[in-house]
Amino acid sequence: MEEEWRIPVQVARQVRPLVRHAVEVESIRGGCIEALFDGSDAWSIVAVGLTAFISACEIESYLAEPVPFPSLHILSRVLSGARGAFLSPREVGKGNAEGSLNQLTVYYGQTVKSPEAPLWRQMLPSSHKLHREVHGGYRLRRLLQDEWTENEPVFSHAGYRVLRRFPAGTPSPLGLGPLRAPRSLVGLTAAEAAEQLPGTTASFLFEYRKPRLGLTSAERRLLWHALTHDTDTDLTRALNLSLNTIKTTWRRIYDRFESRLPFVIEAAQDSDVATTRGAEKRRRVLAYVQDHLEELRPHSHD
Repeated sequence: MEEEWRIPVQVARQVRPLVRHAVEVESIRGGCIEALFDGSDAWSIVAVGLTAFISACEIESYLAEPVPFPSLHILSRVLSGARGAFLSPREVGKGNAEGSLNQLTVYYGQTVKSPEAPLWRQMLPSSHKLHREVHGGYRLRRLLQDEWTENEPVFSHAGYRVLRRFPAGTPSPLGLGPLRAPRSLVGLTAAEAAEQLPGTTASFLFEYRKPRLGLTSAERRLLWHALTHDTDTDLTRALNLSLNTIKTTWRRIYDRFESRLPFVIEAAQDSDVATTRGAEKRRRVLAYVQDHLEELRPHSHD
């Protein structure tokens, strides 16, 4: 972010602790895309995305007088003393129940910038997949993101609407100076998404279903990590928990499925071999939550 946006060193020193803290308390979340190149025996990170939920008053204030780099605008507000700009997980749970969440892409960056590059085109499906995994499952009111205008067609095809174009030379927040190239502010509201035919990346994010399992935060965290970790031993390292705690949490999760969604795992119960039965239950549970991301999001019952 610092390199691409050319953030001055003195400003970066102020912003880094804010972003680090927001990530630690899960007010900013994100993900990355990795690629395995020919001749390489290790994965390389080729894209990173960060997202946050912003309070309604901050979003409305920003939209009244929009500027490039809305995430830096919000961070500048925090630096100047504004409180509650980034919602906490508990506040996200409340907003999720009310359908009042305003989601902002803090940053998305790729190592490959040119749409003409073969890798750029190969990354696009993974980028949309990451977008859905990070943003899906919430009861959203609004989505916002800004990008270089040369990438605007990607967002238009994804179902976003262009809200504002900032020409080169437009002043930027936090002392970045005038834009060296045009940027576009894109977004979508729940009402606008309802007018679209379903199927675009953006419209999918507004297809909310109420969670049925009532998972606790610990259970949601384990399931989220289990989607990308193969074994319970992997989970003990990722979550810094004992193997006994992991197994106990799995039992609670299975109990919830058996009492509320028994059809998801009932076929797995018929196996005569305990190890096969356990692996199949886990596979079915993970397949369900991957297709029902609302189960993994904070809700008002937390």
